[in-house]
Amino acid sequence: MGTMYKVKITVIRRECYADLAEKYLADGKSFGACPVFSDGQEFVADGFLSCPEGFCAEAWQNIWSYALAISRGGTFAPYTKDENKWVCCCTDGLRPVSFLLERGPAM
Repeated sequence: MGTMYKVKITVIRRECYADLAEKYLADGKSFGACPVFSDGQEFVADGFLSCPEGFCAEAWQNIWSYALAISRGGTFAPYTKDENKWVCCCTDGLRPVSFLLERGPAM
C-alpha cells in the first residue's frame, strides 16, 4: 500500500435555505442551519478514514470519497489552486455544510 496521509476537515460554511424549508417542511419556520457543526470546527481523519468522532455520519458518507483521494496522495488539479486542498459538501438540500479538506502529514 502507498503512503497514507491524515486529512484535516474544516467546516467553512453552513447554509440554510429558509424559503425552501418553509415551502416544503411541515415546520419550516423553526428550521435553521445544521445543528451538528459550527463554522470553523475542525476534525482530523487518519489515513484509514474512519469517521472522525463527533462528525455527522451522513456528511461523512457524502465527503468520504474526496477524503480518500486526498489521503492517498490524489489531487483535484487543475480545478484547485492548491493540490493539497479540496472543498466539498454534504448533500442536505435545505441546510448544506461546506468543508475544506487538507492533506496533512504522512502516517
